[in-house]
Amino acid sequence: MRSGEATTLPYRPTPPIAMITDDPGAGEPSGIHRIAAARTAKAVELRGAHTEVTAAVAAVSASTWRGASQLAFEAAMHAIVPDLLLLASGLEAQAIALHGYATRVDQIKNRQATLEAQRRTARAALAGLQMMLQTLQLSSRYELPPVSSARAEEHHAGLARQRANLTEQIADETARLARIDAEWRLLVGWRRQADSACQTALSGNDILGALAPLTGTVLQSSTPVSLLTMLSGLSASDLWILLQERPELANKLAASDPASIAGWWAAMNGPTPGVPSDAQNALITLIPSVIGNLDGVAYYARDRANTLVLDRALAEAAGNPNTDPVILETLRALKTALGPGMRDTPPRQFVAFSLDPDPKAAITRGDLDTATNVTYLVPGMGTNVAGNIGTYVDAANALRREQMGVTNDPDPSRFAVIAWLDYSAPSARDVVSVSRDDLAQVGAERLADALNGLRAARTMSGRDLDVSVVAHSYGTNVAALALTRARADHLVLLGSAGVSTTIPNARSLNVPSGELFASQGAHDGWAGIGQVLSGRQDPTAPAFGAHGFSSEEGEDENGRPLHGITQHGPFAPRDEPNSYSYLDSDTNSLHNTARATTGLGANLPIAGTPSERAARQLVDRANDLARKGLP
Repeated sequence: MRSGEATTLPYRPTPPIAMITDDPGAGEPSGIHRIAAARTAKAVELRGAHTEVTAAVAAVSASTWRGASQLAFEAAMHAIVPDLLLLASGLEAQAIALHGYATRVDQIKNRQATLEAQRRTARAALAGLQMMLQTLQLSSRYELPPVSSARAEEHHAGLARQRANLTEQIADETARLARIDAEWRLLVGWRRQADSACQTALSGNDILGALAPLTGTVLQSSTPVSLLTMLSGLSASDLWILLQERPELANKLAASDPASIAGWWAAMNGPTPGVPSDAQNALITLIPSVIGNLDGVAYYARDRANTLVLDRALAEAAGNPNTDPVILETLRALKTALGPGMRDTPPRQFVAFSLDPDPKAAITRGDLDTATNVTYLVPGMGTNVAGNIGTYVDAANALRREQMGVTNDPDPSRFAVIAWLDYSAPSARDVVSVSRDDLAQVGAERLADALNGLRAARTMSGRDLDVSVVAHSYGTNVAALALTRARADHLVLLGSAGVSTTIPNARSLNVPSGELFASQGAHDGWAGIGQVLSGRQDPTAPAFGAHGFSSEEGEDENGRPLHGITQHGPFAPRDEPNSYSYLDSDTNSLHNTARATTGLGANLPIAGTPSERAARQLVDRANDLARKGLP
């Protein structure tokens, strides 16, 4: 049986009443017949619905209704029509199997009743004969013998004949009971055969279709890769039924590697790019929290799944007075940051989302399924979804605009920048966590998975791809650690709180030579403190081997003035005039980052080394003293 109506029409029908060895006719055949009749009635309803839907599709095709909505309606109806027939056929097959089973149980029950009557008769007869034999033996022991020897001999012969006759009758009744017991055991065997035949019929291809070989044992023993193979080719209805019956499969699915997921997902694609097939839509609807974060799945599908999870969570939170205020604030912040979603220009794509154990999310400006230049924007300490997702989404769009500007590329669909708040960043007050690599290691694993998932998904689409990672503060350590497990075409480290000493130099990362960039402004008061407290490396130091560039004031190639950063940031407070940080618009930092992430970084002047920053700080200090009239 195949249907999304698995709650009312389970693919595993009501099982036959279990046979009891002492009672091979156990159960009520009339009840089984009623179950079968109900399935037949439901099949009739479904065939009627099939006729009505077919007529509706024909009427729409002949009408004047045209356009995208008409095509979507016809596509949806065409997807339903075959499933209605499959459901009806499955129910009819169930009914046949159940009717046959009930008839066989009824035959066994009737024969059992006959055997029970014969057994009662035989046992009563045997008991009577045994009593008569016992009475005869007792009476012969105590009666007086006849006077004459002739009479005595005749008397003893008569008793012997009586005993022999009774013994023979007892043997006959005993044999009769043995025959009844043998036939009873035969009935038990017939019932077992009937049970087995019914079970086989109810789990055969006519009823379960492609689900028939997917037994519990097979699914439980499957690896993530073999599970994907099993799921490949299942219809939307089969997937719906299977995942409702075995929700634990979602966890095994989530453990699959991105390349395998990408191939499996692409194999289910429908005819229209960006529109899920019936099977894909079933997965999005049933396990959105898995699909929304499953690396290798197309990003339009992840967007739909995560939006579905968000909307459900918001509805639940709104109706629950006990909702955690932080969670409610996070959900509302995400809803605001998503805005019009994929309808916006450029699109806002919701590509990662989870609330447990703490909120994480990633929102893209641009379309990850089509963009050829993709940048991950990785935040640092003190970042959280509730307080920062909107600002980072805006920063992603600002970097995207700058990338388009430096390349003079008129095609906006080529660029996508991801506000990647998909790891647990340390609190700005948590000095211990900031100074250690623990959270960075966990975040790096998530970022590496995301990068590998992007490569896998785009390999299946056959589109060119240039990938950059731009990280700030503590996020620079996350990014560097991630690129020991994944690869990027460009890496930019801004205001780094230090890179792990497990990474000796730029050559240790999976980034092409000359494409690792680093910058730290002279007025960044926190990056150096982070490096000292943690003992991590300054990536702007010449020994590390990164291409350093300036975050001080300057101008672009067309003479446009660019601000220098005045604080660690990455964004300056809006209520502080003349304050700027690394990701603010119209800064030298953002402009140079855009050039570095679009293949133009080789022409950036090398600047911003620790010694240059120290010299700049001395000059600025001297100027400050001079303005104050101090020597």
